[in-house]
Amino acid sequence: MSPASHPVRHALREALEADPRLHLLGEALGLSPATRGIDAPGRLHLLPASDGALVGVGVGLALAGSPAVVELPGPAALLGALPQLAEASALLRGEFAGTLVVRVLLAPGEVAPVAACLAHAGLAIGRASDADDAAALLRAALRRPGPTVLFEDLAAGAALGPAPGDGARLLAEGPAASLFTLGDAAPCLAAARQLAEEGVLVDVVDLRWLRPLDAAQVGDRARASGRPVLAGAAAALLGELTALAFLRLEAPPAVAPADPASICAAVRSSLNY
Repeated sequence: MSPASHPVRHALREALEADPRLHLLGEALGLSPATRGIDAPGRLHLLPASDGALVGVGVGLALAGSPAVVELPGPAALLGALPQLAEASALLRGEFAGTLVVRVLLAPGEVAPVAACLAHAGLAIGRASDADDAAALLRAALRRPGPTVLFEDLAAGAALGPAPGDGARLLAEGPAASLFTLGDAAPCLAAARQLAEEGVLVDVVDLRWLRPLDAAQVGDRARASGRPVLAGAAAALLGELTALAFLRLEAPPAVAPADPASICAAVRSSLNY
């Protein structure tokens, strides 16, 4: 995807034009696909490779009333900054409510540390399955007070479906089982197509947000089929989903790696339970 057509780049440019208080921070601004070519004098801060410094400056800007978007180069950088983000979730409230968005870039094969983020109650957490959805999540995060962590795949592909700002999205529908995904919608859709060839129709629910969770839609889909399957990073939701659907489960919630063969195997096992 060229920088000129990058949806996140377009969303950042829109946000900078709409809000003169907004600042962008990162150690590779202008080099990453989403920031290349963006021009906002005095509001783009290329800082040394110190994750703590990046997040610290972002927290300070948000406390002073200037929304901030921080770009981190990967999961390791986020883990180093999580203590500061946890503290920020307590600071950016009430009289000092402000917006801090931390974009974490994931190279192919890198795993988003969603469980570590869930350990900090004040963090909003989102992960997109495609580039258009990454832009939609960013726009939604910029409307929220407090700190938000967004995971973005550098190799994200074309749009998989409509991208609402909030809530989960239903990418496929079927009564046999419900597949839940977080950032791995493409393999889930591939599994759904393979299962359909066998006469098994399943839901594919792209969670998009782990916090706040779209509990209404997630619970409805899990209860409707009674056979939830959590693929990849969605496994972090296992306990909460079990509680939401417990009285309507036809089989124990299943967890599968985010590849079509494993997802199909988990669905078949659930159907045979």
